[in-house]
Amino acid sequence: DVGFISSLIDTLVTQEGVDSKRIYAAGYSAGGFMAERLACQLSSKIAGFVAVAATLRNSLATAAQCTPSHVMPVAFIDGTSDLVVPYNGEPSVQSAAAATAFW
Repeated sequence: DVGFISSLIDTLVTQEGVDSKRIYAAGYSAGGFMAERLACQLSSKIAGFVAVAATLRNSLATAAQCTPSHVMPVAFIDGTSDLVVPYNGEPSVQSAAAATAFW
């Protein structure tokens, strides 16, 4: 998925004239986790991201997995009543506060 989106970004920039400095990722739930993964692994192409109903996977919260090349704007939109991605985290994902602190 990351490779496909990287190629898509390249195509949009070279063939469609998209401003390479203004590419943002956004997503809801699994899409929010994907937006964050893109920010980690394609930080040279992603200006910032928004994750809705998503925090930070523990597997991504390591220097080996997430080494953004620059500081970027980030927004998390999480709810305290979310039963799928708990606001206070769970064994596989960070809490909303920890995800924000990471970035």
